[in-house]
Amino acid sequence: MTMAATAFKIKKNSDRKTKDMLVMGFTGQLKGWWDNILSEEDKLKIDSAVKLETNEEICVTTLLYAITKFFIGEPLKLQQRASDQLLNLYCPTMSDYRWYKDMFLSNKRKNMKMSLSLVV
Repeated sequence: MTMAATAFKIKKNSDRKTKDMLVMGFTGQLKGWWDNILSEEDKLKIDSAVKLETNEEICVTTLLYAITKFFIGEPLKLQQRASDQLLNLYCPTMSDYRWYKDMFLSNKRKNMKMSLSLVV
């Protein structure tokens, strides 16, 4: 969704218009959440979200935060858990680190080749 928002913003759309285009594309659970669960007051808060320091619209950011909070839970807890998992990675020797790095890059290369073959 952030990729779509970025693409819409590159086309010189305002933040509010970008948010409206994202909402128009909602299907399934997102559409049900937007139409049935989210109150009109919450929709208005998302629509009128403004950064206080710069008076800049932040509708898209607020929408993404609301979606994350509803479907996943508190984003800070998720961020803390991911941070803990990354900090607990351990490579006893440099050769282990090299092995992890090589495996990661080879898998990345395989995925790139597969995605390119699907496009062509």
